[in-house]
Amino acid sequence: MTTDFDAIYDDYRMLHDAIRELPDRYFVALLSSEVRERRQVLRDTIALDASFKLLSRLEAALKDKALRATRRPGRRKGDAISHELEQLVRRLAKRQRCSPRVAARDLPIEHVLILLRDHFRTRGESLHRTLSLAKAYFKSFRNWYAHGRIGEPTPKPPDVEEVMSIVLDISGAIAI
Repeated sequence: MTTDFDAIYDDYRMLHDAIRELPDRYFVALLSSEVRERRQVLRDTIALDASFKLLSRLEAALKDKALRATRRPGRRKGDAISHELEQLVRRLAKRQRCSPRVAARDLPIEHVLILLRDHFRTRGESLHRTLSLAKAYFKSFRNWYAHGRIGEPTPKPPDVEEVMSIVLDISGAIAI
């Protein structure tokens, strides 16, 4: 089954390969050194976009899992992560005096990643390192890309393959 994550990555690979294979004649009135430079700019741009899309889709999937956890109040037969997410959303809803649905929508992704990191750290699983790296990518690259590109220095963009690996590790471990 192809997931949204796979589709984003496949689109990235297809565009990356197409730019590499594009004949020089499509770059009208450019010298060969300028063509190489233009190709690199295009590849960098699609890499930025793909990394952003993967991280944004991961954020949406994690928030959706939190929302689904609040739709089953009192049912403790779910997994431990869903139970912890439900508690996190309910605490936020109480603090903000809103419904759990609104709280799940507004839940900061950093809180979810910290909760998951701590969950896996206490169980001695190595996924907590991956979650820490994902948190760093959200804090620097994803938030810069989504909210503050003007006047801000460009952070080092994550490698698309590394982001895809992180996304697959997290989605596989918590069933999103």
